[in-house]
Amino acid sequence: GSVIGRINQDRETGVAGILGTFPTAVPIRIHVKDDALGTEETFGAQIAYDEDFLPVLSGSIAYAAMSRVSDSLGSSTARIRFAIRTNAVDSGVFERRNMYYSAADVGQVAVTELLQAMNMIVTNPQEESDILDLDVDVELTGGRQTAVLVSAVPDKLVVKPGDTVTFKTKIRPYRKPEETLSIPYRVPKAQPAGTLNLDIRGGGFVPVNPLALLAQAGLEIPDDEEKFKSTAEKLDDLAAQGQNNEIIIAPGAAPAPSSEKEMKKRMRAAAKASARAAEREEPKRVTLLGDPKKKDEREKFYAPYVIENVIHATLKVEE
Repeated sequence: GSVIGRINQDRETGVAGILGTFPTAVPIRIHVKDDALGTEETFGAQIAYDEDFLPVLSGSIAYAAMSRVSDSLGSSTARIRFAIRTNAVDSGVFERRNMYYSAADVGQVAVTELLQAMNMIVTNPQEESDILDLDVDVELTGGRQTAVLVSAVPDKLVVKPGDTVTFKTKIRPYRKPEETLSIPYRVPKAQPAGTLNLDIRGGGFVPVNPLALLAQAGLEIPDDEEKFKSTAEKLDDLAAQGQNNEIIIAPGAAPAPSSEKEMKKRMRAAAKASARAAEREEPKRVTLLGDPKKKDEREKFYAPYVIENVIHATLKVEE
């Protein structure tokens, strides 16, 4: 029926409301397409703006829409895109895409980042954020659309800062023949001479947290900076996270030294690199975690599969 007012009290003895005054609501549009069944449908709903229920209900409605269109969400792959119109970000719209596979229930996995983003917005500690509407698009594919990285061979092993290297990368899709991809990677201009260790990984694989390395080494862990970030910064971090169907090439940690001799050799090389850098640059304040404002020197390549592993490669950098 038509909305004629809103409930403002709900007690054991009864409920009370106000006629002619309408609740603040967030309209939601969800479009779901199932490639296996050849069906698609669009759903609409309105959720009252309540900080406790809005994130959970938005995810539940998206999941219910997927369940309504698809006859099974098990052993399926989902591509999801959602856009939230909100004043929590300067652009006015927060948008995120990703790809998921789950043998049990892909619907539950697919809405995790939606729940995360909605929760960040409604729990904004700086001010109350407005959510104007939510738009969700989901494409479901029956079967397992995943792949593992087999090898990544660079077209040259010796490089200079700023050079572009093309990696001939082989992937093995699930129960399909191997495929070969050419992925370019640009060596950082500030990369010091020596060995450059690279991780070639799926976007869903998060590199080792520097905090964990510090704790493992027995060093004092600095204060957690996450709690000082604004909601806009947290949303930017979420948007910048790798997608599961991305192949990311980025500098990685060096493998553990196999002997004490190898350890001393690395320490001497690090000392020489540090001395060369000190000669070229003005003294500046440094932290164990590096410059938080500096972006990762990484390259992304989109694949039609969820990438499930990480492999490693090395380059020799000359001045």
